[in-house]
Amino acid sequence: MRPLLLIGLLTMTACGHTITVIGRDGTHGTGTAISGVGAGTVDLAMNGERYRGDWTAVNTSSFSSNSIGRVLMQSDKGNRLRCEFTYGGFTSSGFGTCKDGTDRDYDMQIQ
Repeated sequence: MRPLLLIGLLTMTACGHTITVIGRDGTHGTGTAISGVGAGTVDLAMNGERYRGDWTAVNTSSFSSNSIGRVLMQSDKGNRLRCEFTYGGFTSSGFGTCKDGTDRDYDMQIQ
């Protein structure tokens, strides 16, 4: 395994990140992503609902710690949220976009 890839995987291992989701209509949600090696879980509160789900990511290059990934969540009321993101292992942060089951768009930040 190449050294930079290993550093990127170690950076995302067993860490917690704050997730912020902001709808284009002003809707706001916050949560936590728990990381493993290339996968983990997400717990997000938004609009009086709790969304839970899993994320997966892959490194974009063996020469960097940048990753792209997807989160699939479902709320306790059955609503769905799908997000795609880019994550920088060296900065431990990222951003992306989400779409709910009614095609509303959201911006996502990972810190």
